[in-house]
Amino acid sequence: LTGDTHGGADMKKLVSRKITSALTSEDTLIICGDFGFVWDTKHEARGEKTWLDWFQQMPWTTLFVDGNHECFPRLFTYPEKEWHGGRVHEIRPHLYHLMRGEVFTIEGKTFFTMGGAASHDRGPAAGNTKAVEGKYWWPQEIPSKEEMEHGLQSLNTCGNQVDYIITHCLPSDLQQIQTAGKFPPDPITEYLHAVNTAVTYTHWYCGHYHVDHDLTERVTILFNKILACGQSVVGSEPMPGSP
Repeated sequence: LTGDTHGGADMKKLVSRKITSALTSEDTLIICGDFGFVWDTKHEARGEKTWLDWFQQMPWTTLFVDGNHECFPRLFTYPEKEWHGGRVHEIRPHLYHLMRGEVFTIEGKTFFTMGGAASHDRGPAAGNTKAVEGKYWWPQEIPSKEEMEHGLQSLNTCGNQVDYIITHCLPSDLQQIQTAGKFPPDPITEYLHAVNTAVTYTHWYCGHYHVDHDLTERVTILFNKILACGQSVVGSEPMPGSP
């Protein structure tokens, strides 16, 4: 697992020859949101296509939950299919968007996925008045009521117990701790707070906050680190070449 890639801006962690030679066709890489390579509003721009083809050419399978920096109207147009027990958007045959509120069984472990997050880097308060809706951000960054309800149904089906939870942002209470109250609660963080209190899990991984940090023994924020599933930042053995 690793954190945000932001359409190439934070890809250094993955293009190291040590990484590309360490991962094989037996491996699965999960990016915890802000994938960012589906960004042009109309079609795959030249730079996007180059990177998307790069992922397809790598031996491993790449998966990602959506963050807040995605072009949602276009992301949602990719072919939808069932994959390992849940629904995905197929970007390439070895590159999938893990849809919201799904439970997947991957390498013998169960994963609950819920992408989405509020953009906190737009608007006058953030000093970014050029963050135009439909060009820089989209309302679909916050999951719909139907997507959230679907997630609860998926969890209920598996007895509110999964091995791992993959999101982009944190539950409200944990986000307040991580950001010292800078990011206020919103519908998705409140929803994740309810999930956190109702679901039994081994470990929770997210991105969004641009740090590598174990917030608790079971909750890890990722950005540059690349960790094996089940590992924490502290005391872990990172992938060869991982920052």
